Amino acid sequence: MKIDEKIVTYFESCNSPVDKEGFLYKKGEIKTSYQKRWFVLKGNLLFYKDRPADRDPIGVIVLEGCTVQLFSQNLSHCTVTRVCNDLTLY
Repeated sequence: MKIDEKIVTYFESCNSPVDKEGFLYKKGEIKTSYQKRWFVLKGNLLFYKDRPADRDPIGVIVLEGCTVQLFSQNLSHCTVTRVCNDLTLY
């Protein structure tokens, strides 16, 4: 799916309600260590950036057609996966 970067940036910065936000650790594709990122969930789009005060997101994860599964319930470090159309992301 191709996403227009300007539209995504506008949607993240506009006054639409935030469903959930907070710090999570994201495992990178190239740099496979976990990086602490600020995540903002708006509808089916999960935006992430380095810090809450940053204006533009580093990236966005489209959650359309996905389910999220909790792997562990240890409150200090939970693990979730995103499953989309036969593709599993941790």
